[in-house]
Amino acid sequence: MKGISQDLMILVLGIFVLCLVFTAGCSQSTGTSPTPAAVSSTPSPSPTVSWTGVWNDTAWNMTMTLIQINGSVSGTYLEEENATSGNVSGTVSNGGYNLTGTWSEENASGSLELTMAKSQDHFTGGWTIDNQTGPWNGVRSPAPAIVSSTPAPAVSWTGVWNDVDWNMTMTLAQTNGSVSGTYLEEENATLGNVSGTVSNGGYTLTGTWSEGAKNGPFELTMAKSQDHFTGWCMSGNQSADMTKYPWGLSVRSST
Repeated sequence: MKGISQDLMILVLGIFVLCLVFTAGCSQSTGTSPTPAAVSSTPSPSPTVSWTGVWNDTAWNMTMTLIQINGSVSGTYLEEENATSGNVSGTVSNGGYNLTGTWSEENASGSLELTMAKSQDHFTGGWTIDNQTGPWNGVRSPAPAIVSSTPAPAVSWTGVWNDVDWNMTMTLAQTNGSVSGTYLEEENATLGNVSGTVSNGGYTLTGTWSEGAKNGPFELTMAKSQDHFTGWCMSGNQSADMTKYPWGLSVRSST
């Protein structure tokens, strides 16, 4: 019995050791599962719905102009055929795509329900008055082309001009569309006067020159750069000479 008890003890100890080894192996093989990558559940924002604009209803030959401020919409419409004008007002719902409200004319009024297309280029819907109903559709009128509002530079003849061909200096002053001044030919000390008015956006100056008893017409054209001009003039005796003589290149003085 004593030998059997020793063998039994050895067997029990062996089983116990195997259990410890097995348990340690399981503990080492068990790890933390990796955390899955977070996926954003925030949807892309929808475009803002706006009823503001001009809408054309081809079925009724009608133009409607609407203005939206927050959730309220108001405006006017005009039926071209019978020159009937009216007013509309209402509020939006369903993310701004539905417009519910009322319409009114001089002797009539009713309700309206309109639904904007996802493209926001047209809407469909209907109107009611008493027990009558009818379609109300509209197509958005294209926005007008943007035209540059930068004004063209103002043309000014005011300044001192040097005529290199005639060795002449001319001083001009412009007030609105009128120009006047004096000139001096250095070679023969001839002093004269000029006066005229501008046209063609200010780039053309037409008038008369005078030297004592002599006078004649002239026409000058300003360059786009406004740093020089050219033109012509006629002699003081147009009854005998109608020739247009060149008015030499005149350059704006920098001083």
